[in-house]
Amino acid sequence: FSEMLCYYRYNGTGILERLNALYESFGYFTEKNISIAYEGADAMGLMSDVMSRLRALSPKTLAGSGIDFTDDYLLRKRVYASGETSDITLPKTDMLYYGLKGGGFVCVRPSGTEPKLKIYVSVSKPTKDEAEKYAEELLSAAKKYTD
Repeated sequence: FSEMLCYYRYNGTGILERLNALYESFGYFTEKNISIAYEGADAMGLMSDVMSRLRALSPKTLAGSGIDFTDDYLLRKRVYASGETSDITLPKTDMLYYGLKGGGFVCVRPSGTEPKLKIYVSVSKPTKDEAEKYAEELLSAAKKYTD
């Protein structure tokens, strides 16, 4: 980082200017997540039911965005929008990962240590405001499946 700072100062610019130029070239990336707490003696069962329901529904869109593929780490299968499948060689776990058309993802999984369902989103858009808004829309769309 120090070398980079010196390089850009020597060339009459700064780190922030370079970062903004990268955003202009590649877009703004943002990641967000939420945790949904479940209570009671059957909290783990409720989370399992939500995951089963998501598997059964197999959404094709989230917040108006098409889903290119769904990785089901419990079944260790990737299912493409075309219906084709491939194997996942990573360890088996109760997690669903939705690869979005145009890039980005939504991931849903139960916590391994507490009765919480976790939803993660990663997206990019041309502006920071667009990226933030899109990430919030995806979180909200995914959360609807947990009610």
